[in-house]
Amino acid sequence: MITQRICIGVVENEQQQILVGKRKPGTHLEGCWEFPGGKVSRCESFKLALRRELYEEIGIRAHAMSRIFEFQHQYEDRCLHFQVFKVTGFSGQVRPVEKQQLQWVSKAQLPLLNFPAANSSMLDALSMPAKYMIADQDVLRDQLFSVARKQLEKGISQIQYRACKENKETYISHAKQLKKLCVEYDAKLICNCDPVWALEVEAHGIHLNSRRLSDIYHHPLEYKSIECFSASCHNEKEVAMANKVGVRCILIGPVNPTQSHVDVQAIGWSRFSQLCFIARVPVYALGGLSLDDCKNANVHGAQGIAAIRAFIN
Repeated sequence: MITQRICIGVVENEQQQILVGKRKPGTHLEGCWEFPGGKVSRCESFKLALRRELYEEIGIRAHAMSRIFEFQHQYEDRCLHFQVFKVTGFSGQVRPVEKQQLQWVSKAQLPLLNFPAANSSMLDALSMPAKYMIADQDVLRDQLFSVARKQLEKGISQIQYRACKENKETYISHAKQLKKLCVEYDAKLICNCDPVWALEVEAHGIHLNSRRLSDIYHHPLEYKSIECFSASCHNEKEVAMANKVGVRCILIGPVNPTQSHVDVQAIGWSRFSQLCFIARVPVYALGGLSLDDCKNANVHGAQGIAAIRAFIN
C-alpha cells in the first residue's frame, strides 16, 4: 500500500482563532471540516507543499512556519503520512479561492466540529500544552505542593503525580490535594499509580508506566473502564501497545541521560524521532531535558517536553 504524504497548516488570527474549511460535495469525506493543506508531490518537501497549498486554497503567502506534529494514519484503503505546521507569519487576505466554506473557530469549538478520523490526533495536539510537568514525590519531597503551585502560577496546565515509594493511603491523600490545586488553576492532574487508586482520586487522567501499559494491553477487558491519558514508551513495541490501548499522548525517552534512571541508556534525538514517527498521538520528549529543549523537541516531531527537574526552579 502506497503512503500518501499530506501537509497541514494551523493558521491562527489575532483573536487566537483557527481557520478551518469544509470539504465540498463530491470529494472524499465530503462535508467534514479540515485544516488547510493537501497532498505533497514527489518533488516537494512538506514545507514547500504547504506554502503552495495555502496560496492555492486560501490565497495567503506563508512567510514563517514551524513543524508541531508528525504522524501516520491508516484508513482501510490508504495510509496517510501527515506533517502539521503552525503558520506564524503570512501576508494576504484569507479567502475561499476554491469556493469552499471557511470559518474561524476557537480551540474550544474544534472538538464540536465533524473532522475526519485522521484529524483526531491533530485536535488533541492543538489542545495540549508544550510542557508536561512530572511532580515526583521522591525528588520534590516537602516541596511538592509549593513547586506545583509555583508552576501552575506560571501557566503549567498538565501535571503528572508520581510517587513510587508511597503507600496507597499517602498517595491518594497527596493526589487529592494536588487535584484541588490543579482545579484552582484550571489544570489537569494525571496520576501515575495503580489505576484503581487514580479512580479513587477522580484524577483527570491516568499515566501508564511500561509495566501497566503491557498489563492493560494484554488484559483490555479487565481495564475497560479505565481512561488512559498517557504512557511511557522506550521502543517500537511499547509505542505500538500505546497506540492500540488508545492513550491521548505518549512520553518517549530517555532522550538524554537522567539522574532518576542512571542505569538506563539514553536513546538520543535521532532514535526519538524514529519512535515519534510511528506514534498516532502527540508525543512528549522525556529524559534529561530543560525547558530550552522545547524547540528542539518540536523539530524532531514532538508536542513538547515532559520533565521533573526542569520545573523545580
